[in-house]
Amino acid sequence: MSERQKYRIAPEKITQPCLILVEGDDDARFIDRLLKHCNLKDNTQVLEINGKSEFRFSIQLALKERIVQAICCIQDADDCPSDALHALRAAISNAGIAPPEEPCEIGIGPPSIAYLLLPLGDIPGCIESFLLPTVRQLTDEHRACIDTLYTCVQHDFEGRVAVWDESRLLVTMALWANGTRSVGLAAERNHFNLDHPILDPLKDFLRRFAECCPNIPAVS
Repeated sequence: MSERQKYRIAPEKITQPCLILVEGDDDARFIDRLLKHCNLKDNTQVLEINGKSEFRFSIQLALKERIVQAICCIQDADDCPSDALHALRAAISNAGIAPPEEPCEIGIGPPSIAYLLLPLGDIPGCIESFLLPTVRQLTDEHRACIDTLYTCVQHDFEGRVAVWDESRLLVTMALWANGTRSVGLAAERNHFNLDHPILDPLKDFLRRFAECCPNIPAVS
């Protein structure tokens, strides 16, 4: 078995009718924590696919499972949201299913298909960009100090917003989240305010997505 195949999702891991596919472990743990916070875990499951290049294969695999009624793909916008969106839509199309016209729209199913980029909207960045404002106990004064630090070293990032924001969040968590370096672990330890207004559009989408699936018994 190749290293790439080893990390691909296995059919036996799919146990719920609403399936959310994400790039990596931090994304999966954060979205899973948010689903629990919204009481949406009864029929929705999050699986990491080990990188955006695996979306097409993972969708094809999921479509073979009879339990799957809806699939959502979530990835970082990175430094060019239009390119990321084009690639994600192409992956869905190449998997054999027509993507909706816009992010956060849910196609008619089953199986229903949806996709979105983080941060939401036509904004460059990544999941860390999305979560920066939600770190608990971080005051405006603290943020100003971190901004000053990064103003001094911004030339090292060559305009790469996603890398910049990822680094900023890691520094922030190191100072205010007991040294946690994992976004997923920080989410599980409640270091992010999941009631922050910036998360409302994502929570609204997850609620709509969960409603796509009837109450099908989970696969044990």
